[in-house]
Amino acid sequence: MNRIVAVERTRRSISKDLHDDIGTTLSSITLMNAVLKNKIESQPEEAKKMATKIENTSRDMIQNMSDIVWSINPNNDTMEKLIYRLQQFCGDVFDKPEIQYHFTVDEAIKSKILNMQLRRDIYLICKEIINNAAKYSQATNFNLSLSLKQKTIILTAHDNGIGFDENTVSKGNGLMNIRQRVNTYNGEVDLKSDSGTIWHISIPT
Repeated sequence: MNRIVAVERTRRSISKDLHDDIGTTLSSITLMNAVLKNKIESQPEEAKKMATKIENTSRDMIQNMSDIVWSINPNNDTMEKLIYRLQQFCGDVFDKPEIQYHFTVDEAIKSKILNMQLRRDIYLICKEIINNAAKYSQATNFNLSLSLKQKTIILTAHDNGIGFDENTVSKGNGLMNIRQRVNTYNGEVDLKSDSGTIWHISIPT
């Protein structure tokens, strides 16, 4: 029964993501394309900017769709596969020489088997933290580590950036989503951000 409930929860989550992320993005691309057509001749410079925005939005949608497909593939159920995908993502995001990143993994965690939803949530949590550090922190150094203590996954991340105030920062950066995903498993989030940002997240498995 627990397995059936877990599968149903995952199906609903993926359905929601397809509607919210992919559906909304496709609608936005359609609207931007209509605006682009009207500006091609009268405002060529604005049209170029709009075309770039459409390209970036499409690229993000492709990435989100790739994440969904990856998350439901049973061949990716081990932490080792998750770690490999995170390493690829870090390499893509931290592609500027002024940002150095370090990804540390406890050997004991690599063979850990995760259910579909947990694996996906851990990936999206890490992805959100990595994205925020790359885009907003102005850091020159970022560190991420994953370890396993008994049956609890420990995720720590820190950077030497400018930090932020969680109470005033835009909701668009996904901080609320991180907390909600962790709370689903009765996990804990410890976030400190001042001169740099430090995350300490524990998720029971």
